[in-house]
Amino acid sequence: MKNRTLLLFFGTLAFLFLGCSSKNPPLQDISDAKMAILDAKSADAKTLAPKMFKNSVEKYQIMQEFMKKEKFVEAKYAAQKAYIQAKLANLLSKNAKTKKSVDDLKSEINIIKKDFATISKDEK
Repeated sequence: MKNRTLLLFFGTLAFLFLGCSSKNPPLQDISDAKMAILDAKSADAKTLAPKMFKNSVEKYQIMQEFMKKEKFVEAKYAAQKAYIQAKLANLLSKNAKTKKSVDDLKSEINIIKKDFATISKDEK
């Protein structure tokens, strides 16, 4: 009996919480998603992580459709997904740039090693 009462209480609480949260647009989540997409775009994620960047933009567009229909809970989740995917696209882009820099440095080191070996042979 006590378990039923607790279950009913928490169920009612969850229902009220979801009901209240669905009446307010998720403005912070939307703003966060928009900024994350802009950051990813400036990090060249459109080119370096195109699939993830495209997914984030698509989720943002889905969020906009939910907002038009005033489905704020669904809009919040779509905005959060857009945010996460944009952040991941940004990280993938930065990772690709870092890998390219490391590869460039390795190439320069190999050239210097070859030059040094040539100079050492000439001095002998």
